[in-house]
Amino acid sequence: MRRNKCGSATIAAGLLAAGLCFTPPGATKTQAKDSLKDPAWIDKDWTQWTEKDCYNVLMKSPWSHVDNYAFESHHKMVVSGSYMTLVQLRSALPIRQAALRRLQLDKRYDKMNAEKRRAFDQLHAHDLDPSDHILVYIENWGSAEEGALRPRYTALILSDCRVVLPTKTKAVKYAPESFSTLQNEYEYAFPRTIAGEPIPPSGDSFLIVDLGGFLVFDAKTHQVALKSFRDSGQQYNFKISDLMYKGKPEY
Repeated sequence: MRRNKCGSATIAAGLLAAGLCFTPPGATKTQAKDSLKDPAWIDKDWTQWTEKDCYNVLMKSPWSHVDNYAFESHHKMVVSGSYMTLVQLRSALPIRQAALRRLQLDKRYDKMNAEKRRAFDQLHAHDLDPSDHILVYIENWGSAEEGALRPRYTALILSDCRVVLPTKTKAVKYAPESFSTLQNEYEYAFPRTIAGEPIPPSGDSFLIVDLGGFLVFDAKTHQVALKSFRDSGQQYNFKISDLMYKGKPEY
């Protein structure tokens, strides 16, 4: 996670901006991005991925960022609570393959007879179909002591500082009335083009996911309320040259 040249003041042009602190008071942040030797997405066909391979693709690959936070007791110098945030490019082919392969392993696909395997294949025939949107998946976990971080509005920031908002924000798992939940999951669907230009535009080095203010829900419909985007200073940069898979960028 890092800031690009488009700071809050620039994004605020035509939008609401807020200088919110990224790392909560009293929390220590680390990033779970270990360098992997012989990554599965380079060396193996996805149909041969193991459970560990799937985990590495979903959590440690160029298509995901994971931030961990720990709260320490000032008296005992021990961790008193923790939480984690996962930001993932869910529409990227290797992410979809890892999700499908993990399901295969869970259902013992490799040991199925021909009839059961055929039924499974029919049920999941479209799992690997390309998406006409860039899908950004964000999941927050929290310990019982601290709870999970609340979900936020999300945008893509282009290199010329244009802000691209999602066309749809979908709750995968969340109870709006309970902000003390230990887990919440949201998926944000962004257009792949804007004014006939691809997103990200040709020449951009990063796909930048920017988190804004806390999501607000309509009291009647319980759907996400439309609000002006408020930059929180929390940003995740996906380097496009690292997103190459089978000879082309995937996101």
